[in-house]
Amino acid sequence: MYTEVRRINADPGIQIVVFTTPSEACREDFGRLVIDQLREVDAEPQPSPVKEPLTPREQEVLSLMARGYDNLHIASELFISKRTVETHVSHIYAKLAAQTRCQAVLYAIRAGLV
Repeated sequence: MYTEVRRINADPGIQIVVFTTPSEACREDFGRLVIDQLREVDAEPQPSPVKEPLTPREQEVLSLMARGYDNLHIASELFISKRTVETHVSHIYAKLAAQTRCQAVLYAIRAGLV
């Protein structure tokens, strides 16, 4: 049903496998599957405290990132421009001290934000 595309070493001891799906309709189910599996694998390490709390809108954006949405789909879902999403993502990275989308999503999972 899924075709493996690549593996990402997200953190020591955690490896994420990125798959393609037969249709866009599978995106949300697949995102939930990945999050559920990461929760099982990710036992104890707690995230570092955030430099500054995320705004409610940044939390919405981060939640959609965790579901596997790209910036264009997030913009469509939240009725904002793609550029505004890019700004929110940039602020999320800075506040969570994340360098990649994967790191930001892992933080969100560990902190219970998604």
